[in-house]
Amino acid sequence: MMRRWHLVEHVSFDRIVDPRDGDRLHHSDWSARRMAEALADTIVNAAARPA
Repeated sequence: MMRRWHLVEHVSFDRIVDPRDGDRLHHSDWSARRMAEALADTIVNAAARPA
């Protein structure tokens, strides 16, 4: 996901990671929200498929 955000959507790495994290290992609020949205979309799509 992070690669797609950076390469396809041209989102800067500074926006993806938490600026307060000195090690730059943790997601920012923006990227955590985007991941939650992607997960929700996946769940909705899976639930809509016929069994």
